[in-house]
Amino acid sequence: MRYMSAFLVQRKDRKGRPWVGVLKYKDARGEWREVRKTFSGVRYKRDAQKLLAEWREEMELDAEHSTRALTVKEAVIAHLSDQRCMGQISKATYWNNLRAAEWGLFPYLGELNLGDLSPIVFQRYVIQLSRKYKPSTVGTVAAILWKTCKAAYWMEELGSDPTKGVTLPPLKERRINYLDAEGRRKLFAELAKDSKFFLPVMIAFYTGMRAGEICALKWEDVDLDIGRIHVKRSVKKYKNDDGEIVLEVSS
Repeated sequence: MRYMSAFLVQRKDRKGRPWVGVLKYKDARGEWREVRKTFSGVRYKRDAQKLLAEWREEMELDAEHSTRALTVKEAVIAHLSDQRCMGQISKATYWNNLRAAEWGLFPYLGELNLGDLSPIVFQRYVIQLSRKYKPSTVGTVAAILWKTCKAAYWMEELGSDPTKGVTLPPLKERRINYLDAEGRRKLFAELAKDSKFFLPVMIAFYTGMRAGEICALKWEDVDLDIGRIHVKRSVKKYKNDDGEIVLEVSS
């Protein structure tokens, strides 16, 4: 149910003191919103309550039909756009998710109505995706649809949760290849101290910082007195609508 509460108020500033129906709901940010409708020509509250119940039912049906009319592609794009506008994801994450959906989601389920998506359909999609890609890739792409469905269900725009009972392929344990003593000797031998790669490689080797964090590092973030590096930013890479590589520094 999208509209979480419904009640009547009576306008005293208008002739006849008409009854006004109020429906309240929460938007994508979790903030309360409301819609109102005046029931003109209704004198008694019991009659207004009947009209309020009928109006609420109509609004619920309209909201459900509106969501069901959305395709999976439209719903995913709208959800990603909402997350970006609210600052829940960065511009780089937005574009990367959109690109992933274009090759890993839309060709499979893009034209399906969101309201027709079910756990069985979702699970079959995951299985189909698993035949082509590694478990980590399947998890990344399927999560885009997963979050879209969860948001629509939480907003009560879907009558049931199409992710319920869906399982993803287990991730294989990732083997980390650490450099042994001989490997470290070869690495340092290749890095001349006047090389432009010497400093970033040393930072990565001894601090474990990510490549994006190292690229965004400034001297003001380095405190030599106490031997500390403050990680405040990261460089992310994505492709824009023109297919151009864009680098974005985000905090």
